[in-house]
Amino acid sequence: MIENNSYLQKVEDILLKNTIQLYYSPAEKEPKHYGSGVLFRHLNRHFILTASHMLWGGGKVISANDLAIKEGVNIRTINRIEIVRSNFKTNNTIQRKDDDEIDIAVIELTQVFVKIIQPQYDFITIAELGINHCFRLDKEYLICGYPTYRTSLNDTKKEEKHAGFSGFTKIISQARLDKVKLRPQQIGLNRLKIINCETKTKASKFEFNGISGCGLWYLRNFDAVQNQKIEKYLVGLMVYDEKTKNILIATKIDMVSELLRQIFNMYDIPKSIINTTIDI
Repeated sequence: MIENNSYLQKVEDILLKNTIQLYYSPAEKEPKHYGSGVLFRHLNRHFILTASHMLWGGGKVISANDLAIKEGVNIRTINRIEIVRSNFKTNNTIQRKDDDEIDIAVIELTQVFVKIIQPQYDFITIAELGINHCFRLDKEYLICGYPTYRTSLNDTKKEEKHAGFSGFTKIISQARLDKVKLRPQQIGLNRLKIINCETKTKASKFEFNGISGCGLWYLRNFDAVQNQKIEKYLVGLMVYDEKTKNILIATKIDMVSELLRQIFNMYDIPKSIINTTIDI
């Protein structure tokens, strides 16, 4: 793990500007923070990439009008064009949470909404999608998002407590992967060996609550501390915490890129060589 504190802080600052907090904000109820998403743009189109189960609440699909993000000190309802989940059914057509096995979703934003949030956030581009990334046991990966325990709101819906979390981890072995029976489109991370970048200690179990939808990143140039250059790639989205097996599960970014290609007609995005077949 990189020990240079100033470099780590710079990395976290950049990644958190690419990461947005998601809130469930029904009318006349206090907004509830429940996850994260990664901001992505292509040409003049802008998106939030997240976990599909972030769009569920109380066992049913959350109304699109109840989705919100943090903008400054305000909680603002998301103005969107379309929501697509990973079984490629659009808007509110999924009847049960179990219908979605890959657990990713894409929200396309209106240009008016993008102009409102742009001063606070940065959108990643195709060049920063780690499509066809080769996951290896000796590589380190960075989880970066907004856990629930670090975010709270007061009665005026202004934030009292707000902080991101970042931690380094490694993938689990193929033998252990086979026992967990993960799909080839997903990757497992050892939750017991995640190192909190801030404290340099093992992350406690509660630090992962609300981490769903945030990015799994690979920094190619770990040794580039001298020139402070950061070469980052989004290689997955965090989707599930398998507490009983001490594994965090991420869906490979290839599934998101294929969704963008097939549903949003972005065929100039590089095609993945992994199996991204989904029944449509």
